[in-house]
Amino acid sequence: TDLARVERALDLPEWRNRLEAARPVLERLVRRGGVESNSEGYDTRLARITAVEGDREATLGHLRAAVDTGFRAAWVIESDPFFSAWHDDPEFLALAIEIRRLNDIERARMAEIDLQP
Repeated sequence: TDLARVERALDLPEWRNRLEAARPVLERLVRRGGVESNSEGYDTRLARITAVEGDREATLGHLRAAVDTGFRAAWVIESDPFFSAWHDDPEFLALAIEIRRLNDIERARMAEIDLQP
């Protein structure tokens, strides 16, 4: 998907072929257990593919699904070049804020746990 993003930026026609090839590879990786559903997993990778295609709604939907399954890297939404078209978009920024809120909740839970032997 990185190459497709660069090729699209350069107006090279091959970018669509790269994305068409990326989806089946991603599906195979998921089936083999090589890509998890959270962190930098399936939905985040699909979001990058749809971002290269310029599909805002699909990208936002995939990022939402990623957050719902454990993705917690707000910085990716705010600064990843794949999502640069939407770095100032209120819905994308709201998703990053939600991730930070979820991270704060988890930190507070961890702080309450007494880990002393």
